[in-house]
Amino acid sequence: MLVDTLDGEVHRAYGALPNMSWIISRTGKILYKADWTDPRTIRQALEQLGFEIGERRDGAHLTPYYMETLPQRPNSTEEFMQGLLDVGGPRSAHEFLDAIAAGSGGEQAVARMREWVIRRLEEKPIPPDTA
Repeated sequence: MLVDTLDGEVHRAYGALPNMSWIISRTGKILYKADWTDPRTIRQALEQLGFEIGERRDGAHLTPYYMETLPQRPNSTEEFMQGLLDVGGPRSAHEFLDAIAAGSGGEQAVARMREWVIRRLEEKPIPPDTA
């Protein structure tokens, strides 16, 4: 397991989205990539990798194939953004929105969320010692 630096060197190298998950083999091959960390789908990927290890151990010849899925998750924008503000502060919220804007359609894609963050900070400013 790799835990990134606070500046996010690794996740910027692999993709700027803030909550990505990767499973990378010892040789550096990407075995799993998701733009959102979801324990359920990571578990499925690890179970598949465990299955493959067992099959190889039993002498099976395995052939890789490409697969794409588009799972969905509950998403309350306000709850998520409030969590970013509460835990990471205003900078984390704005960095998250910057990454989304850079990766999916520009500032227009995050305008509503950015307005919510600005209004929220005006209503309930974060004390300077916790920002």
